[in-house]
Amino acid sequence: MRRLLLSLCALSLVLAAFSPAAAHSLRPGFLILEETAPGHWDATWTAPTAEPQIVPTVRGDCSMVRRSQAWTVVCPEGAVQADVVVLGLQREGTEVVVRFAPLSGAVMMAGLSLGNESVPFFLASGTSSESRQGGFGHWVRLGVEHILIGADHLLFVLGLVLLIATTRELLLTITSFTLAHSITLGGASLGLLSLPSAPVEAVIALSIVLLAVELVRADPASLSRRKPWLVAFAFGLLHGFGFAGVLGELGLPQEAIWMPLLAFNVGVELGQLSFVALIFLPTVWLRSAPTWARKVPAYAIGTVAAAWTVERVASFWGA
Repeated sequence: MRRLLLSLCALSLVLAAFSPAAAHSLRPGFLILEETAPGHWDATWTAPTAEPQIVPTVRGDCSMVRRSQAWTVVCPEGAVQADVVVLGLQREGTEVVVRFAPLSGAVMMAGLSLGNESVPFFLASGTSSESRQGGFGHWVRLGVEHILIGADHLLFVLGLVLLIATTRELLLTITSFTLAHSITLGGASLGLLSLPSAPVEAVIALSIVLLAVELVRADPASLSRRKPWLVAFAFGLLHGFGFAGVLGELGLPQEAIWMPLLAFNVGVELGQLSFVALIFLPTVWLRSAPTWARKVPAYAIGTVAAAWTVERVASFWGA
């Protein structure tokens, strides 16, 4: 039992190892290429937070000229052979998403990662809709990766699993949480819903603190104990805005967003369910532990989330 308890506490602290500033902001890099005239492209670059030192470049017949955080890519007339390459990728799981927006209007997507650091520089339409948007599997993988580096989201899910006593109620609560953040993820990505990211991130951290308090109190009359699905739904709406930042930074046009949005959300849910499956049995075993032992993971979760809350509020007011 002591080993199990230590394992759950260690899991809580490992999820915080990204540091307060990094949770939910370990996002992929984005390279947006927009053709403004035949053979002339404006390139905007946002580095991935995991590896800010990496830089994009173009190899082959085209040239890339840097101007601060923006670049201009110039290609000769006629047939062109060129690749977009990201230099300096060191970490497994780091993602760079490239969006091509040629004058033809055929928006195309591609994903770059360690071992797959280059992609052909698309200058013409005619590829299938799947290849233009990077493929369904690519977006599913991006969703899985994002949830697995979303330490605050995983801590909240861990708290839900610790809070709920029955498997049936847990399934209902996780489904409610999934539905809620799917609603706001979709609405924010489609431009129908909008909230400033800084206060949202602070409230997400605060939601974990409140959940940890409920775990410590263990009051059967509290709303979170009587109707955990309702509490999960309310906070899930906020967590969905956290996920929406990844797709929102791409600036996808309305006609191109449906497949990436669906696949990304599927990936998020697959990652979340995998995490629940991983922690389910240890949390079930913990229910038979003494009262003080059941509270130790709650204190670990609350301490980490409180640090995140202070960090994010301070960052928000200091901005």
